[in-house]
Amino acid sequence: MAADFGTHIRDSQIKRRRRKQYILVILVVFLLFLISGGAYWLFWRSSVFEVKGIEVSGLKTLTKEEVIDFVRGRFLGRGFVDRWFGEQNLFAWPETLKPEDLALLPILKSVSIGRQYFDRTILIKVAEREPYAIWCNTESEVKLKSPGDRPHNARHIGR
Repeated sequence: MAADFGTHIRDSQIKRRRRKQYILVILVVFLLFLISGGAYWLFWRSSVFEVKGIEVSGLKTLTKEEVIDFVRGRFLGRGFVDRWFGEQNLFAWPETLKPEDLALLPILKSVSIGRQYFDRTILIKVAEREPYAIWCNTESEVKLKSPGDRPHNARHIGR
């Protein structure tokens, strides 16, 4: 009889330990669910990281709207982060543009994109190229970016 009583106590201790482990697992899963729900609300549903304004500096020939449209067109919907967050989230905006993107608008030398989290503002710094020369013909005017550039229909005259 004493052996049955000892096994009964050992079995009840094992059951109590399993019950505690089960409750602990349920509690951890519940906390993870709360944390992930809070992160979802903070990043996607709340206005904490919503873009309130876009400032562009360093403009000489381009307009603010042209630069904003160009930058939006180069990153919007191309990466996982911007598709996930949307263009109105501060995290969706890239820090720089790729050189192949800058080649599409040759007047731009560089574009850097910053974020002001407290003001919820995107800061775009633009460096434009200085025209080296202007090539005029009867059809259009072409601005050359550097001494090595020549229009496709130009002929070399001289030495």
